[in-house]
Amino acid sequence: MLNNSDKAKLEFVLQMLDEVELLTQRYESTFNALLDFAGKNSILFNMLQIGEKLNKIQSIEIR
Repeated sequence: MLNNSDKAKLEFVLQMLDEVELLTQRYESTFNALLDFAGKNSILFNMLQIGEKLNKIQSIEIR
């Protein structure tokens, strides 16, 4: 069963994925975003945050 803490972590992950999507739209492609210093750092930072949140999920069904 999904507890509130895990639900909040998954909602945070969705927000980070939305930010990456908006960034790639702004640069017109993921490739262009990764060519730009600020775009690449933003994407990598969001991916780092996603990984850290997913690692903290306690629910066995999700892990």
